[in-house]
Amino acid sequence: MHGLWEDADLDPLLEAIEEQHRLRADADAERKIRHLVAYGREFAGPRPCPREFLAPSPGGSPSAVRGAYDHRDVEQVAEILGRRGTAP
Repeated sequence: MHGLWEDADLDPLLEAIEEQHRLRADADAERKIRHLVAYGREFAGPRPCPREFLAPSPGGSPSAVRGAYDHRDVEQVAEILGRRGTAP
Protein backbone atom coordinates (compact mmCIF):
# COMPACT_ATOMS: atom_id res chain seq x y z
CA MET A 1 0.00 0.00 0.00
CA HIS A 2 2.80 2.41 0.83
CA GLY A 3 4.26 1.83 -2.63
CA LEU A 4 1.01 2.99 -4.26
CA TRP A 5 1.11 6.25 -2.30
CA GLU A 6 4.66 6.93 -3.44
CA ASP A 7 3.56 6.69 -7.10
CA ALA A 8 0.56 9.01 -6.68
CA ASP A 9 0.80 12.78 -7.06
CA LEU A 10 -1.07 13.25 -3.79
CA ASP A 11 -1.30 10.91 -0.84
CA PRO A 12 -4.85 9.40 -0.96
CA LEU A 13 -5.25 9.78 2.79
CA LEU A 14 -4.31 13.46 2.73
CA GLU A 15 -6.56 13.99 -0.26
CA ALA A 16 -9.48 12.37 1.60
CA ILE A 17 -8.83 14.49 4.70
CA GLU A 18 -8.69 17.67 2.63
CA GLU A 19 -11.98 16.75 0.94
CA GLN A 20 -13.65 16.23 4.32
CA HIS A 21 -12.38 19.63 5.47
CA ARG A 22 -13.94 21.22 2.36
CA LEU A 23 -17.24 19.41 2.92
CA ARG A 24 -17.32 20.41 6.57
CA ALA A 25 -16.56 24.02 5.69
CA ASP A 26 -19.38 24.00 3.13
CA ALA A 27 -21.80 22.53 5.68
CA ASP A 28 -20.74 25.08 8.29
CA ALA A 29 -21.19 27.92 5.81
CA GLU A 30 -24.65 26.64 4.84
CA ARG A 31 -25.69 26.39 8.49
CA LYS A 32 -24.37 29.88 9.20
CA ILE A 33 -26.30 31.29 6.25
CA ARG A 34 -29.51 29.65 7.51
CA HIS A 35 -28.88 31.10 10.96
CA LEU A 36 -28.25 34.58 9.60
CA VAL A 37 -31.43 34.49 7.52
CA ALA A 38 -33.40 33.23 10.52
CA TYR A 39 -31.95 36.04 12.61
CA GLY A 40 -32.89 38.62 10.00
CA ARG A 41 -36.47 37.38 9.72
CA GLU A 42 -37.20 36.36 13.30
CA PHE A 43 -35.03 38.45 15.62
CA ALA A 44 -34.01 41.68 13.90
CA GLY A 45 -36.36 44.45 14.76
CA PRO A 46 -38.49 46.30 15.14
CA ARG A 47 -39.57 44.61 11.87
CA PRO A 48 -38.15 41.58 10.05
CA CYS A 49 -35.43 42.30 7.52
CA PRO A 50 -37.01 42.42 4.04
CA ARG A 51 -36.84 39.17 2.10
CA GLU A 52 -35.29 40.97 -0.87
CA PHE A 53 -32.14 41.57 1.21
CA LEU A 54 -31.99 38.03 2.54
CA ALA A 55 -32.43 36.08 -0.69
CA PRO A 56 -30.22 32.97 -0.70
CA SER A 57 -28.07 34.33 -3.51
CA PRO A 58 -27.50 37.75 -5.05
CA GLY A 59 -30.45 38.40 -7.31
CA GLY A 60 -32.27 35.44 -5.76
CA SER A 61 -35.99 35.25 -5.28
CA PRO A 62 -37.39 36.82 -2.09
CA SER A 63 -39.91 33.97 -1.91
CA ALA A 64 -36.99 31.53 -1.54
CA VAL A 65 -36.24 33.07 1.86
CA ARG A 66 -39.28 31.29 3.32
CA GLY A 67 -37.61 27.94 2.75
CA ALA A 68 -34.09 29.09 3.58
CA TYR A 69 -34.46 28.23 7.27
CA ASP A 70 -36.79 26.30 9.55
CA HIS A 71 -37.90 26.18 13.18
CA ARG A 72 -34.74 24.33 14.22
CA ASP A 73 -32.61 27.17 12.88
CA VAL A 74 -34.79 29.67 14.78
CA GLU A 75 -34.39 27.63 17.96
CA GLN A 76 -30.61 27.46 17.52
CA VAL A 77 -30.35 31.22 16.92
CA ALA A 78 -32.57 31.87 19.95
CA GLU A 79 -30.28 29.66 22.04
CA ILE A 80 -27.19 31.49 20.78
CA LEU A 81 -28.80 34.83 21.59
CA GLY A 82 -30.30 33.67 24.88
CA ARG A 83 -33.71 34.78 23.59
CA ARG A 84 -36.98 33.32 22.40
CA GLY A 85 -37.82 33.06 18.73
CA THR A 86 -41.08 34.07 17.13
CA ALA A 87 -41.58 30.80 15.27
CA PRO A 88 -44.28 28.42 16.53
